[in-house]
Amino acid sequence: MELLGNSQTLLGTLATLTILCVFHNDSNFIYKILEDVKKRFEDEIKSLRTNTKIEKITERTDYKLLKQIANNKTPENPKLQAEGIALMARISATKQQLQFQYVPIEGAGNTLLERIHSSKEQILAPLYTFCYCLIIFMFDELLRIPAIGHINFLCSVLTIFCMISIFFWGFIWSKFLINHIPWKSKEPSSRKEDKSKTEKSLLYSIIKKSIICILFFILGIWGTHQFFLPHRYLYGIIGSFMIPVAYIGYLKLFTQKGKKEYTHLLTLGHLLGFMLLATLLCVIFFIYIEITNSYNDWLNPFRTDMFKITNFCAILLNGLVFPFFMPYLCYYIIYKKAQRNVRDSKTKAEKIEDNLIKALEEFSQKVQ
Repeated sequence: MELLGNSQTLLGTLATLTILCVFHNDSNFIYKILEDVKKRFEDEIKSLRTNTKIEKITERTDYKLLKQIANNKTPENPKLQAEGIALMARISATKQQLQFQYVPIEGAGNTLLERIHSSKEQILAPLYTFCYCLIIFMFDELLRIPAIGHINFLCSVLTIFCMISIFFWGFIWSKFLINHIPWKSKEPSSRKEDKSKTEKSLLYSIIKKSIICILFFILGIWGTHQFFLPHRYLYGIIGSFMIPVAYIGYLKLFTQKGKKEYTHLLTLGHLLGFMLLATLLCVIFFIYIEITNSYNDWLNPFRTDMFKITNFCAILLNGLVFPFFMPYLCYYIIYKKAQRNVRDSKTKAEKIEDNLIKALEEFSQKVQ
């Protein structure tokens, strides 16, 4: 059986491009482009920093009248002059405050933009994708050897591995957006996990989650066989292994306290773990259908065209497109938020100015 056929060249080209993007250096063309993009957005954000003045007030006739009364050494109405001096002091304080108070821009300097620029996802995704391509090449060669046989088993392992990997990186990129887009301010967590306790419970947590996943898979196969029609078995299989995997991934990525540090070793460990999990699930699955003698009910024809389309899209997106697009999207959203902050600050200054103008008009009426 030929898995890739004439598409080996395309997969090899994509693998070559992804391996160029696994380090933060000059050979990483995505990193170099994002470096220029970051600098441009930084300059744009810095240009938004502005000081707000109240020039409308100082050019008004009633302000000049207020100034004249406040500076009069022989006032006819001392009480009115005292009120004018207080208003003059209020205007001067507001003017000084707005003149030297720059609009705070979230993301400027070495904050959000720098965190996005130095994020690990944009280099770990190409690394994972490169290894992903190597695994597909390996299975393509295995399927070409007639002596090995077990074509259905190999195709099932590869399919499950690919689906788990796609789900995994979907969660990773979702968390990347959540962590790097400036949402509403989050209160820092004061709770610190005990490191020794965390290390001791790590192995227990892995074993527990693996057992839950396997038990759910076995239960799903049994339920599918009991309650689904044969032509619907495929949906039951997908749900049986994707629901627990997706749930465990969600708990791991979105509910775990503290910032998760991604490393090359962690990424390769996940890839190996997914391959072992896919193999184990397929072993359980094939033992079950062997016992029940239901090969024809469970197994569906392996469509190489759908496999190629799905995986080439996944490789292109995760290895080349998302490592550039996701950081760029975060830069753009931060820039737009900075623009909104400046606009809101100017609106606030205009309201303050309107209140002062109203106070000036009321004072002028008292003078008249």
